[in-house]
Amino acid sequence: MSLSETVIMTAANMSPTGVDIILKKLALNDTIYKYLNGLSRKTLDGLDKIGHILIVSDTNIGDAVVLQTACSVLKHHFPECNIDYTYQRRAQPLICKNPFIHKDLPVFVDTDFTSKRNSEAIKAIVTENNYDLIINLYPFLLIGELTLANCPVIVPYKLIANIIRAQNNNSEKTHVLYQLNQYINNLVYDFPRRVRSNKAKQTFFGNTIYLPKSMVVETKEILRVFRIFEDMKIAFLNPDTSSRYSVIPIGIQVEFIEELLSTKLYDLIILGPGFTFQDIEKELYQRIPKELKTGKLVVLPKNIPIEVYTGLIDRSDLFITGDTAQMHIAAARKVCVEGEYTFRNKTALICIFGATNSMIHGYDSFSKKHLDSTQQEPAKVFEGNPECRNLTCIHKTRKKCNRLKCFDGLQAGQIIEYISNYLN
Repeated sequence: MSLSETVIMTAANMSPTGVDIILKKLALNDTIYKYLNGLSRKTLDGLDKIGHILIVSDTNIGDAVVLQTACSVLKHHFPECNIDYTYQRRAQPLICKNPFIHKDLPVFVDTDFTSKRNSEAIKAIVTENNYDLIINLYPFLLIGELTLANCPVIVPYKLIANIIRAQNNNSEKTHVLYQLNQYINNLVYDFPRRVRSNKAKQTFFGNTIYLPKSMVVETKEILRVFRIFEDMKIAFLNPDTSSRYSVIPIGIQVEFIEELLSTKLYDLIILGPGFTFQDIEKELYQRIPKELKTGKLVVLPKNIPIEVYTGLIDRSDLFITGDTAQMHIAAARKVCVEGEYTFRNKTALICIFGATNSMIHGYDSFSKKHLDSTQQEPAKVFEGNPECRNLTCIHKTRKKCNRLKCFDGLQAGQIIEYISNYLN
């Protein structure tokens, strides 16, 4: 763990409310915000041309999916530039066909923010390539590790401040995807006049995942194996997340499954496998009464490829998930880059939040402060209401709480009522 993260997370675990107050005061302080603006412009003074740009994503699959939008915004302003993108290796099938990326570089093998292997991979890339600009969206990758690049390096301090400031503004969306779009659009106008874009800001359209035709074929084969037919109405529950502070409580998940199996709204219930929480799907399956699950509940195998998982989400009429990568995958518009296949993009999404603020990561069609999904069906957030939730909860892998309160106040009945009444 780097010294900076050690200091921040030690303080956050000792006094999370205190750190939350300090971070908000810093972000909302106009003098500091002006300083960040000035720092960004000063860094960009050395920018002589826009031929080759590196965008460094954060370490998780969800980060790879969400942060790739920076590539399309930059390509809008500079159509002739080449944009390389480093990201989590497991997301490669979801990123490699993105038409706005020159080189997709799935070099992150760890999800740990301070992985030495990840930082060494970045060092190798900046040494081997002659970049004109690096936009680093990996908060704990230190500037010193990018000095070999010999070009301007932009760090996301202002983006983080913008998200915090948006939380304080009742009329502005806080979601990282929306804020990233605005951040990159504004950043290019800070470029020196000699290289500045003369195009209008790119309109925000949400996120898109570009997929190969081979994925469509593989998904159809899985559908055939599980005897999932075209006319079936399907609900899909993802029981897994990356942290104990975001995984939906087992008891609530059992209530979902039992209700979905009992109702006539859905012909089939798909239960995804656990990757972080190994065998969570088996525990859930065992707790369901035999008379309910016979013939209507399908449990996916662990070895299912991520692109096929994505295809199954698109085939589903309803997708229920906690705050994790699959949520961002479900919310994104899917496009086939080969052939004439058209994805449905008609998946209703239910996002269930514990530790983190749903306005920063979640999707809700009914809230002005939340971001909507790009699906033709609605998205809806349900969340616990713990008094202790604060900004430090975003860094869930380093949190240390004596008692898990993240889902306090969450009622399964409210979610079931929404499914029965609104999605009927």
